[in-house]
Amino acid sequence: MNDWQRFAAKVSRIPGGCWVWTGTVNSDGYGTFHVDGRRVLAHRWVWEQAYGPIPDGFELDHVWSRGCRRRDCVRLSHLQLVTHRENCVRGVIRRKLQKVLPVVQSWTEEAA
Repeated sequence: MNDWQRFAAKVSRIPGGCWVWTGTVNSDGYGTFHVDGRRVLAHRWVWEQAYGPIPDGFELDHVWSRGCRRRDCVRLSHLQLVTHRENCVRGVIRRKLQKVLPVVQSWTEEAA
């Protein structure tokens, strides 16, 4: 079995949503995958297979606005190349929204 076949065997596609890694997940919640005797992050591996190496100073963000809230997602359309600073800023915004959105949702449900 080649690397692509092994990779695909560890992905569960949620219709219209994330492609969830079902293999090993590290303590930070990212999927891991062994290639040529070394452990790689699954989302980074699939990105590099499609687009080439991630340039220095950049990292991948799981894009919340595309419906992705999972670190174990490996769907290319849910990943975006960003600077570390941009990824941190987006993380702060996401955390603040996660606190506010349930409150807003409860207000709208009460008003209905």
